[in-house]
Amino acid sequence: MIDPLSLPTPESPTFHKQEFLLFCIMVAGKNSDVASKKLNLFLLDKPLELSPFDYIKLAIKTCSFQKLLKNSKVGQYNRIEKCLKEVVKLDVETCSLKELENVFGIGPKTARFFLSNTRKDYDCAVLDTHILKWLNKNGVDAPKATPSGILYLTLEKTYIRLVRSIYKGMTLPEIDTLIWSKESGRI
Repeated sequence: MIDPLSLPTPESPTFHKQEFLLFCIMVAGKNSDVASKKLNLFLLDKPLELSPFDYIKLAIKTCSFQKLLKNSKVGQYNRIEKCLKEVVKLDVETCSLKELENVFGIGPKTARFFLSNTRKDYDCAVLDTHILKWLNKNGVDAPKATPSGILYLTLEKTYIRLVRSIYKGMTLPEIDTLIWSKESGRI
């Protein structure tokens, strides 16, 4: 079961990383609590012996995949269906940023969110609305919604430079969680 306050680590088992990647995909455009409830409902009937990816592959084979998506009310059905059908082909232990971003429906924020929590010393910025809001509060002209392309990369470098000067001794995932917690009202 996914808990948005208990993210995986590089040492987490593969099934937990698969579950987390599904959460990263489903949380796009949603509150983390809402997305975790929908994902947990989506995986509710998964047999214990199946990994989350194997469960999706089985649902696709048995033609119950669309029904499963609709019953769990994940929303964004076309994007999520196409995305999940592609993502289950990846190995969550070895997939790269480029491989993730090549999956339909996964952008720079989603890919970095996954990798920053599942890879050791992966330095990247997860530019969600909370981080963008924090950047604006700290004198950086950032958009309200997550950008893509060159703007994402430029803001990512600016963010990393800025947080490293403020939060010495913390990893980027720790800083991200701290800022997300403050900006989302969790602390």
